[in-house]
Amino acid sequence: MENQPKKQHYVPQCYLRQFATVDSITKKEPLIWIFPKNKRKGRLDKIRNVLFAKDLYTIDRGNTKDYSIEKTLGNIEGKYTTVYREKIAKRLPLNKEEHTILCIFIGALMQRTLRHKDSVETFLTEVIEKMEKVDEAHNTKSKIVEDYKKLKQNSHKLGILTILPDIAEVLTKMNIAFMCTDKTSTGYITCDDPCIMFNPDLQWQKFYGYGLAQKSIELTITLSPTTMAVFS
Repeated sequence: MENQPKKQHYVPQCYLRQFATVDSITKKEPLIWIFPKNKRKGRLDKIRNVLFAKDLYTIDRGNTKDYSIEKTLGNIEGKYTTVYREKIAKRLPLNKEEHTILCIFIGALMQRTLRHKDSVETFLTEVIEKMEKVDEAHNTKSKIVEDYKKLKQNSHKLGILTILPDIAEVLTKMNIAFMCTDKTSTGYITCDDPCIMFNPDLQWQKFYGYGLAQKSIELTITLSPTTMAVFS
């Protein structure tokens, strides 16, 4: 059990490697520049030491820990790495299988971040608090409250793979384009939440949130300093 992947990245190392410094990108321990939000000064660090959390996707089963989710994500990352290296980096068209692998990788990346984890858990916390107030008002104790508390414990972890097929299917049906720069231009950068959704029809209001079901939704993700994928 000592060799189990306890150090789990919410932004995959295979993705971050494309943003490593030029002199370290081919080395065993690539380095990447990290700039904390609202700070002008950055630091250079090993990719394996950034954007991770211990047992982020591990399911605690009492006496044992289940690393199936992390291992499944690792398999997805491996397939994506091949597609990126053999096709995307060379600016070659993707076949149907490669297109699907890209969509699965991005679908997982959309959900595995800490921001998404916080969003899911905050929503469930609000639901639980409202149900508790109803119980308090009626002097009752609903079993559903306890069920939701148990659901919250692994909601983010299990949701990644549960919802992934639906997200990937939506992405495969969207238009996709790659916006590329040359090596002399200022390159793209990335962040700890790389998938950006934007709906131009909703930009002047605050009531509705963004979602893949919206007709005008756009999803962008920088895959490297020279390549950005755009879904619309």
